[in-house]
Amino acid sequence: MSTGTAATDPRWRPSRFALALGFILLLVVVGLGELLFFGVAAWLDPAMLESLFPGAEAHRMHGIGHGIVAWTIALCTVVQLWRARERFAPAVLGLVAISIYTLAALLSVTFSGLEVVGIVAFAALVWLHPARQGASVLPIRPVTLVASVPLVAAGFILGATELQQQLAGTAADEHVVFGHYGIMATLAATGAAAALIASTSLPGARTTGWLAVVGIVAFGVASILFPASTSSLGVGPGVILLAAAMAFGATLLISQPAAAPDPGPARDAMPHNQRAT
Repeated sequence: MSTGTAATDPRWRPSRFALALGFILLLVVVGLGELLFFGVAAWLDPAMLESLFPGAEAHRMHGIGHGIVAWTIALCTVVQLWRARERFAPAVLGLVAISIYTLAALLSVTFSGLEVVGIVAFAALVWLHPARQGASVLPIRPVTLVASVPLVAAGFILGATELQQQLAGTAADEHVVFGHYGIMATLAATGAAAALIASTSLPGARTTGWLAVVGIVAFGVASILFPASTSSLGVGPGVILLAAAMAFGATLLISQPAAAPDPGPARDAMPHNQRAT
């Protein structure tokens, strides 16, 4: 083998893909570990929540929002450990989510620099992904796309509202200081992006759809359970969002991804002397 063919060596991309994946898993543990835990703990009763995180009751919905975003990024990474060739779309969603999360962090005191490292790592994961070559967003699945419209619209409205609060707030509001409105805008944008990606033909698009459903259902249920918490939608809008997410999930169950053409039989049918050598 010539020394200049490293990029075409079949061992090249998988080895570096595995390295990028391992690095992101480490970043998830180090950078998002507390948010992953807090995102679960925020569902606990007030006394137990306060014993773990003093003052957290006032930030319950924001803790849940942090948790949904953190768990989405983590799951986009973890699913790559099994049949990665069928999980390209979650890698793309992970890159989108960490990019939006970084922009939100820049609006607060929580920015640490690890967010930028995460963007670089996810970009490498997408670039080195075994399914990147030949992956296409077309054809679009129309039923899934139509079902995603309410979720995308809700994401736009919620995201715009929370972003406006983040930008217009003052240092007197600790939700602004710690970027809590920004993280809720991130949650809204990530859910909308996941729903849109689910309507494409990227490998693993349906997985991103289920990530959208789980995250949006969690937020809808939290809004119903904690209607008085800051950034909660309240009971009525929470029920509507929950219904829209469940309807979207139903379309994921009934819709089928477009079948990719299989060039294998056609190639095998060619006479041996006409095949590329």
